Amino acid sequence: MADLNIEPVGVRPLPQPPTAAGTGEEWRTSKITDEMLARARARIGERRFAPGWNSVVTEDTIRHFALGLGDDNPLYWDDDYAAQSPRGGLTAPACYLYSHINGPVWPQEAEELILPNVLALWAGERWTWRRHLRVGEKIHAEYAMTELTEQPGGQFGSRSFIQRSNMEFKTDQGEVVAEVMHTLKRFERAETRAKGKYRDRPIASYTEEDRERFAAHYRDEATLMRRGSRPRYLEDTRVGEKTPRMLKGPLTRNGLIGWSMGCGLGLAAANRMLYTILDGTAGIRMVNPDTGITDTWASPHWEPAFCNAAGIPGEGYDHGCQRMSWVAHFASDWMGDHGFLRDLEIRLMRPNVIYDVQWIEGEVIAIDLEAGTVALHITTVNQLGDTTSRSRATIELPRR
Repeated sequence: MADLNIEPVGVRPLPQPPTAAGTGEEWRTSKITDEMLARARARIGERRFAPGWNSVVTEDTIRHFALGLGDDNPLYWDDDYAAQSPRGGLTAPACYLYSHINGPVWPQEAEELILPNVLALWAGERWTWRRHLRVGEKIHAEYAMTELTEQPGGQFGSRSFIQRSNMEFKTDQGEVVAEVMHTLKRFERAETRAKGKYRDRPIASYTEEDRERFAAHYRDEATLMRRGSRPRYLEDTRVGEKTPRMLKGPLTRNGLIGWSMGCGLGLAAANRMLYTILDGTAGIRMVNPDTGITDTWASPHWEPAFCNAAGIPGEGYDHGCQRMSWVAHFASDWMGDHGFLRDLEIRLMRPNVIYDVQWIEGEVIAIDLEAGTVALHITTVNQLGDTTSRSRATIELPRR
């Protein structure tokens, strides 16, 4: 990819004064027009700087991310353990780089949103990592939309689109440490509500027996799941080999807050700064029909009225990058300290609604002795037995 002229990290301007554009009601009935599409497609190939929640890899940012992920691997928490590991020091979880995007979105940037007021659902992603990150490195991301394609006979509404983009994470010296291919599905909200694909899906509730089962699993999970300092050798793996199971959830607002604290959420601002963003950017503003409060398009993840307006039942749902990170956590635990997660691709199939649990499990589906890699097929399955995502991980393992 060609070099991009971007602002140096740390000198981005503060938000400009409010301009009071729009009412915040546009999200209810907004349609995808040919004019909107023309403006959006003019942006294809245009590379931009992605604002970061973090800009420097530090012990604190690593641990904040691991805490929100629920990953207690000593590679991220214990200096002495990490120093004696094959990595030679603290490194970050694979998907930690999400925290080097997801930064504050100021009005002067958000005014140029692609298809404003149109529902965007996270459909899938493919990550490729070049190496582990090191404490002290400055990392920024550059991205570009690569495709905006209409889907005939849209799944939810009269018009729906696939939007794809790519992103590179780079050091200040220009070294690419990871690449991402991202896919969104774009829908008109009114039509999505009318279709109500998941409307009759029951909201989870659990018994005392369920609670004890979850607690017992978590007590034993690290011992059963995490390979740690014991090398998992390539020659010892077999096609068809099953992995232990990992549990994530039940999903709660507390879990969503923990995730956002570590990963970042640029539209979770407050008070004067929030209203500066809202007043200057009609395309992200949503008035809650239950409370009359103006909020942002991040709020459907935890506000029932907005969640239901997206055609999803219940009180909220997870972030796509959150589930991707859970799967990467699973792969990292399985491979151990000597492995390296080279590539991970996920396809989201169903929403993960607040109060759901996700059971993650995998199977070895291929071994490449020449490349020194194994491929894992990984699924997430909720308490109803529904498969909510499918993934494929390519992992480098040591040789005997």
